[in-house]
Amino acid sequence: MGKIRNILGLAFEDRCILAAEVHMRGGKAHLRQSGELVIADGMSQANPSELGRQLRQFLKANHFSAKAAVVGLPAKWLIAKALSVPPTSASALSGILNIQAERAFSLDPKDLVFDYYGRSNSAESSTLLLMATHGRRISHISALAKAAGLQLIAITPTSHALRSIESDNDSDLAIYVRDDYLEFWSPKADLPWIRHGARSAWQTQKEHDKALQTEISRLLWLSPRDGPGSGPHNLTLYTSSALDGKWIESLNRSLSAQAAVAEGGARLRSVKLDAGDMKEAGASGAAAALALAGLRERKLFVDFLHSRMVHKKKIAPTRTLVWAAVACLAVVAVSVAAVWDWRTDRRDIATYTEQLSGMSGDIEAARQVVERMSYAAGWTSRRPEFLECLRQLTQTFPEQGSVWATNLALRENGQGLVTGKSLAEGNVLAVLDAIKLNKVFQDVQMLYMRDAGRDTDEVSFAISFRFSGGR
Repeated sequence: MGKIRNILGLAFEDRCILAAEVHMRGGKAHLRQSGELVIADGMSQANPSELGRQLRQFLKANHFSAKAAVVGLPAKWLIAKALSVPPTSASALSGILNIQAERAFSLDPKDLVFDYYGRSNSAESSTLLLMATHGRRISHISALAKAAGLQLIAITPTSHALRSIESDNDSDLAIYVRDDYLEFWSPKADLPWIRHGARSAWQTQKEHDKALQTEISRLLWLSPRDGPGSGPHNLTLYTSSALDGKWIESLNRSLSAQAAVAEGGARLRSVKLDAGDMKEAGASGAAAALALAGLRERKLFVDFLHSRMVHKKKIAPTRTLVWAAVACLAVVAVSVAAVWDWRTDRRDIATYTEQLSGMSGDIEAARQVVERMSYAAGWTSRRPEFLECLRQLTQTFPEQGSVWATNLALRENGQGLVTGKSLAEGNVLAVLDAIKLNKVFQDVQMLYMRDAGRDTDEVSFAISFRFSGGR
């Protein structure tokens, strides 16, 4: 009888957790259970212990039995950067990357958890992918898993799990589609990069489909190709639910000059998760991919739970004893020196007291100089608030160039105006909502949104606000 293993895949998102339990027996995988836990207040507002108890009740009510779990993170929770490292050994690589991480990201490295993909080369330079996520998210997930009674196996990007189980390299581009966002990556890329893209939540289904086709077309044009005669892309599409065959046909027709589209469930079926399982998984297909990736023998691309950039030094017992003996000798030596010094201190105190009295005038003059310098420094060391406003405002715009700012005006009283252009009105409304949700901006209003001109499909807009900053 073959070895039996159960593992739980949990794909975390802002407002839900997708779950799938995969049962492995004799090298054959089967989906046992799948489901979706909706988080009413959102992941960032939920208490980890309380959410963990909700997850435990959800798993029990839906007959999940696995205790080992692989957690997947969405691309919007991650930041990544390709770094070039000089020829170095594997043992020294972690230290080099930790130093480069301080310059690679704007956030404080102490607040982040890092891991990387790739290997160093002692003979030549190497390019590695350094990825990071906020440390509080990892702590949040760890506390949540503990409250749910789960054993965490790994924490990895969800799209990396989909990438790791692909049975071939025919696809030029793969896209994972959810109701309010999409993620895309290239299976042929040397480094497992992923990108996040937002989808407007207030569109109709028909507008959703058209916008998705437009976005996929844009991504295909921006994707690198082997050469001008390399032909159409091979595109793999992973979706949050089973796709209707007619929709796939429609997508193939609209993108026929650019790509041949294949439904991503075939990739999962090729690693022995059958078609019936994939249809049952529905929205939890990505969670099933996480479970399958956790069952594979080779290590995941990136694992924030077991980061290779964190080294725990182990001290041998004999070395500990040596250090203890050295510490004892040091204490004895210090004690003897203290007794000897005590006899001379009384004589020295009298001498120093007399010298201090003679220096009292110089001390007072130095104190006045320090006060003047401290007062002057206050005029030059303050960080201008407009830089913080610019940083906060930049974070409300998407990474892709679907909407952009053309001008920013900010007065000393915090009143500001940002103008810009976009390819679609929905993108502007998404930015408006993001500014309103940021607590440092008050009195946010859309002044206008209109066509940019007769010769363009772009729209122009203006948004006013009041920046409160740290006040």
